[in-house]
Amino acid sequence: MATGEQCRVYLKSEAVECLAKYNIPPDATVEYDLTLIRVER
Repeated sequence: MATGEQCRVYLKSEAVECLAKYNIPPDATVEYDLTLIRVER
């Protein structure tokens, strides 16, 4: 990815911790929209 580029990531909710407080069921797929702000080396 390049700086400023966007992508969508899908994760099974079982791979993401602490989703119970958001009422997300354990068999759901969670969708994240990400934007790369900067890359540090």
